[in-house]
Amino acid sequence: MEMKNGIKKNIILVCLVAALSVFWTGAGYINWLYGLLLHFSPQFIDITANIVDYLCQAAGIAAFALYLRKHPDRMIRTFVFAIIAELVFMTAAVLMPVPVPKLMLGFGMDVFCGMLIGGYITIITSFCESYGIVYGIACSVGGILSYLIMLPLEGRLYTGDLSYIVYFLIAAALIVMTIFIKADKDQIKPGNISNVDKKKSLLCAGFVLLTCITMNLGYMQPAADISGGEISLELARAFSALGMIIAAIIITRSRRSGLTLCVCSVINPFICMALTNASSLKMPLWILTYIFTGFYSIFFMVLFADVAREYGLWLAGLGMMFRRLGEVIGSGLGMLLAKNSVVLVIVNAILFIFTLFIAAELGRKLYDKPKQAENADTEALKSNDELFDDFAMKYGISDREKDVLRCVFDGSTNQEIAGTLFISENTVKFHIKNILKKTENSNRAELKKTWYDFKQIK
Repeated sequence: MEMKNGIKKNIILVCLVAALSVFWTGAGYINWLYGLLLHFSPQFIDITANIVDYLCQAAGIAAFALYLRKHPDRMIRTFVFAIIAELVFMTAAVLMPVPVPKLMLGFGMDVFCGMLIGGYITIITSFCESYGIVYGIACSVGGILSYLIMLPLEGRLYTGDLSYIVYFLIAAALIVMTIFIKADKDQIKPGNISNVDKKKSLLCAGFVLLTCITMNLGYMQPAADISGGEISLELARAFSALGMIIAAIIITRSRRSGLTLCVCSVINPFICMALTNASSLKMPLWILTYIFTGFYSIFFMVLFADVAREYGLWLAGLGMMFRRLGEVIGSGLGMLLAKNSVVLVIVNAILFIFTLFIAAELGRKLYDKPKQAENADTEALKSNDELFDDFAMKYGISDREKDVLRCVFDGSTNQEIAGTLFISENTVKFHIKNILKKTENSNRAELKKTWYDFKQIK
């Protein structure tokens, strides 16, 4: 009971850290963006917000991942470092009155924002079995809080002196809570890149890139809408919570359904291109875009979290990195083709078709269970069972551990194994830890390879 309570407290801490990170970095970004709108044109802000900002964030996520691959035991301290660095750059960027230095400091803020994003996604993947739900709740709370806290303060959080105090207090709270997260070294897998299934990883990366290019090519949320007072950025961002909660529930129940939901979000650019000239619909279009963004944000996180659980936690944040790169490419193409709507629609349609193709291939590779041939040889199946028993005997695996091992070889998650065998997830982790120790493997991928090699020898 004490262990279960400890795990629950850890999950709550992780969720709070992620939610506060989303709120804090979002608030600092909005404050900085409003400041830039006083000095630069909306067209320049579009380039800044949709290209340079996202490139900086992608660089920060990549930096966190690469460092974690080299030093898998330093996840928490690296995240704390990113919080401190983000606070320094955020405060300087918001306070700086001179336009160009303000711009440059904001780019530095974005790099460490990327490290924070990679950090809390990796922490969620490490400590939470239902990481889609936890990520969805954390991002939803952070987004809604960004809007709600503005109301009683009449927007002063983003423009007044009060903001600096709030930012400092949030950073302090984040550091304290992060330090209290209890890291289990057995959960932190080494970042051995040779273990990674490169074909699967490239397929995942390609799908994320194509989806985001298609989404942002068709509609990149122009800064002119903000400067013209036609939309409330805080309110529009809050609606991503709706998409995230819906996606988190669906994806936790079925990865394939989550993939379908993600693909459905790619229709958004065509809706926006058809209605973008209607000034009365600008706010609804921003809201709709954020809802769809919530759909694919959750799926991308879960997609790479699944890969990270199998091959190394350093991979967890790369879904967001490829998302940012896709947004950069899509926004850049959108700006180039903005004056030729016919070409824009044609290119978008072609990319949409490619996205559907990649999605189908992704679903087939990752989520289609291999079907047994109707004329499967019964003796061969029996022989496979005998091999499994020999494997279990060789490594001294108990009967209960054999039940868990069968599920592992079938590709089931800890949550699915717990449901199948009517045991707790902690018990599943306990058995898997023992199995890995007995077979002298460090993760599931190595365990499956040991089983494959055993069958080949036999």
